[in-house]
Amino acid sequence: MRLILLSFMAFASLAQAAWAKDIATRQVLVEWRDGWVEVFVNMPTKDLMRGGTAVRAGLIGADQRIAFATLRDDPSYILEELLGELALSADGPAFEPMSMMAHGQFERLAFGTPFDAAMAASVCGVPADVERLPPERTQVYLGGIRDVAATDQTLQLNLAALEGPVKLTVFSDGSMVQTGFVDTQNGPVTIERDGAVILSGMASIALWITLAAAGIIAGLAGLRFRPARTA
Repeated sequence: MRLILLSFMAFASLAQAAWAKDIATRQVLVEWRDGWVEVFVNMPTKDLMRGGTAVRAGLIGADQRIAFATLRDDPSYILEELLGELALSADGPAFEPMSMMAHGQFERLAFGTPFDAAMAASVCGVPADVERLPPERTQVYLGGIRDVAATDQTLQLNLAALEGPVKLTVFSDGSMVQTGFVDTQNGPVTIERDGAVILSGMASIALWITLAAAGIIAGLAGLRFRPARTA
């Protein structure tokens, strides 16, 4: 019995480590202020290649490489097209382009605060070896902004374009009020200004199954998640 338990724990640790590594490549950070909300996304370029999104938006050129020259000069057109394809806003006006950039997946730029996210999406210095990488080995960092009324206390996001589990972090008036993992494939995610997260019924079920399977790694990472209720 003891051997079985140890074997299970070892298997669970390996599975959880792989799961956490996958989550780290897909992150969404929300910064809520009076009058506006910013959303920053960190995702593998390969997610945007599904269905030809990256090509239609001009992110990938005819040479099958990331259009780094355009991203450095003026990424506004590409970002506007990508924001349209992603359809992040599920409850109101679309997000307007802020900034975006692609980097090598091995670089792992900081993405823990709104400042980190804005810098990752704005830094245009990319080494030559990164520019030669196939798109599948790059990571896209982008940001969008939209106005909100003072009375608005919720924001609904469509994150289905991110193919794997997502690490979601919410800031309100400069302070982090929420961080945790969500499965975004089964419905929109509603975020309250105080940090509570409301999932669709199916997304909530998927989240709790995932968390039940990966509770150890979440505990070790010191992460918390506080779903308010399910729709």
